[in-house]
Amino acid sequence: ELGIRYDYASWTNDKNWSPRINVVYDVGENTVFRAGWGHFYQTQNIYSHHAQDGEEQYYPAELAEHRMIGLEHEFSQNINLRVEAYYKKLSSIRPSYHNFKGFTLNPFAELHNDRYRVEPESGESKGFEIYLKNDTDRKFSWWASYGYAIAQAMIDGIKTPRDFDQHHTVYLDFNYKPNKKWRINLAWQYHSGWPFTESKIIINNQWPDGYIDYDWIPGKLNANRLPAYHRMDVRANRDFKTSHGRISAFFEIRNFYNHHNIREYIYEFKGVQNGEAIVERTGNERFLPLLPSFGISWEF
Repeated sequence: ELGIRYDYASWTNDKNWSPRINVVYDVGENTVFRAGWGHFYQTQNIYSHHAQDGEEQYYPAELAEHRMIGLEHEFSQNINLRVEAYYKKLSSIRPSYHNFKGFTLNPFAELHNDRYRVEPESGESKGFEIYLKNDTDRKFSWWASYGYAIAQAMIDGIKTPRDFDQHHTVYLDFNYKPNKKWRINLAWQYHSGWPFTESKIIINNQWPDGYIDYDWIPGKLNANRLPAYHRMDVRANRDFKTSHGRISAFFEIRNFYNHHNIREYIYEFKGVQNGEAIVERTGNERFLPLLPSFGISWEF
C-alpha cells in the first residue's frame, strides 16, 4: 500500500506532504509479516495555544517518522500472537510547560511560581510489544500484552526521559459470559514508574533576625522515578430485554485491591544547615483509591 497525505493549516501556515508505505507478506498459511514507514505531521491545535504562559505565536507542525515491523501468527488453539517493533524519530517538537513542585493535575498550574519552559531539540520513541489473544470461546475470552518502550527528548544536548516514559507495560484482560444476560470482566494493568523532576531550594539571603529568603528551583529534569503503577478493575454487566428495548446495567470497582499509586511527592523546606538548604519529602499525592461505580443504559 502506497499513500500520500497533504495538510494545510492557515493559523500555522503548515503545508506538509506525508508519504507512507505499508507491506504485508504471507509467510505461511497462518503467519503474516508486516512492515511500514511513513511521515506523520501533527499541527498545533488552535485551543492548545499557550496564551496563559505568555506565548504569542503558533508553532510549525511536529513531525514523527515511523518505522515498524511486525509478525502475526495464529496457533491451532485459536490463539493469535502478534509481535511488533517500532522506532519513531521526532522533530520540530513544540516547547512545553511544566511544574516541578507538584500540581501535575492542577487545571490552573500556570498560576504557580514553579512553572518552567522546556524546549526539546528532537526526540525519539522506540520499543516492542508482544500481544496474545483468544476470543473464539463463547464463554471465556482473554488477551494479554507486554510492551517495552523508551521515550526520550534531546534537551540542551542531553537525552532526557519524556514525561510519560514507561519502560515496562503489562495488560491482562479476562472475560466470562455464563449466558446471554451476564458479562463479567477482570482487567489488570502495570507500568513502571513515570519520571519526575525533584524540587530543590536556593538560598538568596539570610537575615540576622532569622528570616531566610529562598526560591524553589527544579532539580535535574525527569532524573527521578515514581514507584510502579498497578491496579485491578472488576466489572459485571447484566442485560434485560423488554418490550420497549434493551436495558443494560453495570457495576464496576476500579482499583479493586486499593493500591496506593503515587502521582507526585510533596516537599517542604526544613531550614538551613552548614549553608545548605534542607528539603524533605513530607508526603505524596495519590491516584484514585478503590472506587465503585454503577450505571444503567436503555436502548430502544
